[in-house]
Amino acid sequence: RQQLEERQVGSRLNTLLAEDNSAEMSRSLANAVQTTEAAKRQQAAVGAERDGYIQSWRADVSQSLLEANSRMSDARELFNKAKLRKQLVELKSEADATVQSVAKVSVGAVLQSGERLITLVPADAVLEVETNIVGRNSGFVHVGDPVAIKFDTFPYSQYGLAHGTVRTVSPDSFSAREQARDPNSSLAMLPADTDQFYRTQISIDDVALHSLPAGFAISPGMPVTADVRVGRRTVLKYMLGAMLPIGQEAMREP
Repeated sequence: RQQLEERQVGSRLNTLLAEDNSAEMSRSLANAVQTTEAAKRQQAAVGAERDGYIQSWRADVSQSLLEANSRMSDARELFNKAKLRKQLVELKSEADATVQSVAKVSVGAVLQSGERLITLVPADAVLEVETNIVGRNSGFVHVGDPVAIKFDTFPYSQYGLAHGTVRTVSPDSFSAREQARDPNSSLAMLPADTDQFYRTQISIDDVALHSLPAGFAISPGMPVTADVRVGRRTVLKYMLGAMLPIGQEAMREP
């Protein structure tokens, strides 16, 4: 428009308007450039803040993961220890069995080698009677002698008894005092003044019990009394056997 004005084609007003528009556009461009630069700086700041947040988040996550892995490792170690401890204290029978006796030990006690803790009798085992014989009567008992087995639970006069045979007699005697310390020892049927006794194994050949409760079955650990038949003697011999020692001792008195 200035050239047109010089050529006297346009007016001075048009020139001024054009210059004003140009200046306004320059200012707008400058403002746009400043706004763009500010936006870029803001974008860079936001990006830096984002990167910082991501790095901080990753660091926190890594730290939390390390702590979680450490706790998991400790928990796994404790679990393995507890599992091993359970395996060491848990006793399992190889087959179905009945607990016959349990040693009287306190919690946390340590058993010595060879000590008996639990006595089991397999469910499919052939039952037999283990009994004790007073030392002074051991000379009359021999392998093969018939035995009358009386169950303490059922009076034999009402329910009958079982019959068996002496299978073994221990070659050595046992001390009643030492065996009394064993919680699994059965010395209840021996006289109080017993010092030495022998152990015998008696097979159960015939069970002649009758009128028993429904579902009854002979099980390990049942208390019994075994009467070994070692011979016969008349009533006269029985009476003389009690009287002769008294008479002989009386004749020795001064």
